[in-house]
Amino acid sequence: MPSYLEIVRLNELSFSQRKISDMVGSGRPVIKRTIETAKQHKLTYKELSGWEADRIDTFFGPKPSKPSQREMQCIIQCRIMRLCRSRSHSPV
Repeated sequence: MPSYLEIVRLNELSFSQRKISDMVGSGRPVIKRTIETAKQHKLTYKELSGWEADRIDTFFGPKPSKPSQREMQCIIQCRIMRLCRSRSHSPV
């Protein structure tokens, strides 16, 4: 898991996103998202250092994504097939 606290600290020390990425071993999209989230919520390293690690990980971590349209179609088809099977096997 990325060290979100370290990313914010290094950003406040004016390291480039590329350098931060190299230093913490996370991809630049994670670095960018973490910095933008901290700025958007006006969170500093000093404030975040008072948070518990789980809270930081939950706050900055990836959010659950919505299923794509194709995934939703597959889910619906599976449910329809399951429903049809259960009706064809039920006693009449």
